[in-house]
Amino acid sequence: MRMLKARGLMPVVVIIMILCAAARGNAEDFAIGAIGGYGFTRGLPGETTAGATARAGVRNSTAAGFFLRDEMYSNISGEFRYLYRWGAHQVSNDTATASLAAHSHIFHYDLLFHTKPVETKYRPFFAIGAGGRVYQGTGAPPRTQPLGNIVLLRKANETKPLISLGGGVRWTLRGNTVLQLDVRDYFTQPPRKLFAPSATSTVSGWLHDFVPQISVAVKF
Repeated sequence: MRMLKARGLMPVVVIIMILCAAARGNAEDFAIGAIGGYGFTRGLPGETTAGATARAGVRNSTAAGFFLRDEMYSNISGEFRYLYRWGAHQVSNDTATASLAAHSHIFHYDLLFHTKPVETKYRPFFAIGAGGRVYQGTGAPPRTQPLGNIVLLRKANETKPLISLGGGVRWTLRGNTVLQLDVRDYFTQPPRKLFAPSATSTVSGWLHDFVPQISVAVKF
């Protein structure tokens, strides 16, 4: 049910953004673009009462999506982003590794604070926002999983609130084309339905996903 709610939220936010931009009607204050990136995950630490340890997380892999941006003020813009993040779920330590086919959907709304005004071609910025992440384990778990005594990978769906932090730079090219380079840290609390600790272990911390991104947009 939570997954369905998260999926239903995304088109609603997109429609609201488009309507707001259309209502404003100012030239070149709205943009839509495509995103490509690569995610690097900092795994969650797991530990048993006997002292055995492992880290659980999402395998490093590609991401792709789109964004909608509204230049609300000279130095502040609002941006909705959606990313499809490939990457199997995995748990590993120095002696063993287990993995399960998976992917996730990332959606968030950020405020971007620019160091230069909107008419400037070169605009560094930092961003902060929030949204959600739908984790989806799609593979069939093996009957015997390595490191299952610490963290057990499961085929399940789970939605977690997400915090987005990052920054980057934006260049306005010829015409209305904009190139943007940025890095985002997407972090959530542990999705315990997918990374299930055993009866004698704990999984703690936040799951951080660092995603360098490049995007190309067209302003309207």
